[in-house]
Amino acid sequence: MANETVSSSINHYIYEEHIPTFAAQYRYGGDLSGIIPWVEQVPKGGGTDFRFPRAQEVTVPAGTKTEGTGAFTNVEFQSTAAVATSGVFGFTYDISRESQYDSRPQIPQTALEAGLKAMQRRLNTDMFAPATALTGPNLVGSDSVDLDVDLLLEGLAAFEAVNPESKNIAVVVSNGQPWADLLASMSSSAASLMPDGFRNAQSAAAGYKGTILNGSVALFTSPHIATSTGASVGVITEMGRGRSGLGVAVWQRTQIEREPVGGRYADLWHFSARTGCVLTGEPIVALRSRATA
Repeated sequence: MANETVSSSINHYIYEEHIPTFAAQYRYGGDLSGIIPWVEQVPKGGGTDFRFPRAQEVTVPAGTKTEGTGAFTNVEFQSTAAVATSGVFGFTYDISRESQYDSRPQIPQTALEAGLKAMQRRLNTDMFAPATALTGPNLVGSDSVDLDVDLLLEGLAAFEAVNPESKNIAVVVSNGQPWADLLASMSSSAASLMPDGFRNAQSAAAGYKGTILNGSVALFTSPHIATSTGASVGVITEMGRGRSGLGVAVWQRTQIEREPVGGRYADLWHFSARTGCVLTGEPIVALRSRATA
């Protein structure tokens, strides 16, 4: 059988009835899907699309009301919405059962962890992909420039221009060449804007790197940043529900189902999730730079 996993050398297993708890508690270190985007859990029966609403700015009319007379001016409230369409993704393990110690269905713990990590990587990749469509005032940089301190500050200025009331800003860049270029660009004058952790270039591992500009901006790196025509497309956005320019609608979090295979003493373990990712319409800027040296 193609792609069958023979698990006779594996000793640690998770029983089938414990898998939902294990999956719910599992945390992948490079996962930013619970930090950066606006996440919504879609209720059952909610259909195949989910709308991320955005209220248009309301202006209070000039002047004041005269005591005892007149009325306030009617102001129309308007809103728009970005639509996330659901899609199902996943994969299947074909695992031999020869090495299992009893008749209770079980999966190797290492296989379960690898599968959960793969599903979270896929969600992170999908989450950042819509940023490649950003243009105009929502885009700085190009395919042919390196990510350096000047480009980072240009991006932050562009974000402030589209969202002057911003707070809790996240900058997310690729942990590959763009992060290496940013580290290399830090001159003594630019370094004063950066926390000590930025200047300690021990690795380009994914994760939180520190804060800049009086602590209002947090810098993250990720291996899941989108690429487009040879360029890496990082993002600058606020974080969280109702604020982030990246939206993730979740119809079904990662689910693992077992399908016995008759005649082969094996199990098919199906990993699946149903999500949709979209630009929410909240302020966001793409930070475009060369993806390779």
